[in-house]
Amino acid sequence: MMLASVNTLVLTGIEANTVQVEVDIMNGLPTFEKVGHKNFAGG
Repeated sequence: MMLASVNTLVLTGIEANTVQVEVDIMNGLPTFEKVGHKNFAGG
């Protein structure tokens, strides 16, 4: 179940690309997952 979704921008040089960030708060151990396009070279 998704708790929140935010549309924002990420800068790549002088270009800005749109991204969608989704946040879900669940019981259990803290985790972080990065999911995206296979050609994304972000850090």
